[in-house]
Amino acid sequence: MARKKGQTYSPEQKAKVVLELLKEEQTLNELATQYKVTPKTIQNWKKEFLSNASKAFESDSNAKENIAKIEKLKKENDALAKALGRTTVERDWAVGKLKSLDLSKRQSLVDSKLTIVSMTRQAKLLEINRTTLYYKPLPFSRDKLRILNQIDEIYTDNPDYGYRMIYQQLKEDGYKIGNNRVLKYMGRV
Repeated sequence: MARKKGQTYSPEQKAKVVLELLKEEQTLNELATQYKVTPKTIQNWKKEFLSNASKAFESDSNAKENIAKIEKLKKENDALAKALGRTTVERDWAVGKLKSLDLSKRQSLVDSKLTIVSMTRQAKLLEINRTTLYYKPLPFSRDKLRILNQIDEIYTDNPDYGYRMIYQQLKEDGYKIGNNRVLKYMGRV
């Protein structure tokens, strides 16, 4: 009978089955039925078991060397884990400080000539939309500057005016502009 799909056996269970096979108290097929594996699987386990049997008789010096190597690797692993933890804490601190900067300062930190970190990655680390790195605002046209100056004059003369009153005054002065545009321009003044 074949084993259930997805069923795995630990090395200890495999060794137990192989040792029972080597005792020759049961046939290969009986063991396969009992443990619900194919006879071929048990034969493969037996082959692997016998090929690695010599390791059980390795000298103590080899075992001590291996144990020393394992201990050394554990210490190195612990040191690396500490360094990684410290680096993670420092990175989190630096990211927090960077987030407190305004957008223009974060944009100025991006270096397009840096080859180690791409601009895409830099933008992601600084939490900047990449398109803002390439956007160059157009200068105001003469008409826009004229309207902005007129809005400034009206507001200086009447500081209690809101954008709707300034819009009405601009219409009376002959400017063709919408109230939303007046509101937008007033936000820039």
